[in-house]
Amino acid sequence: MANDYGVFQDGTNPLLWVVTVTPLSLGSADQASLYSEGGAMDVAVYLNSTNDLTFKVGRPDDRHPA
Repeated sequence: MANDYGVFQDGTNPLLWVVTVTPLSLGSADQASLYSEGGAMDVAVYLNSTNDLTFKVGRPDDRHPA
């Protein structure tokens, strides 16, 4: 399965994407770490449980077309 999903912080404009999980680092869509869909869901659940921020799964390329 292709790794084409990322995790973004909800409510940011432009969207901030997870670059690294530990330590948490956010950046632009072209810097986003890519995961399988299930892997991205796991990362989002982890970050939602350990931060006061909300994270969701998406495809960086869909949100920021080249």
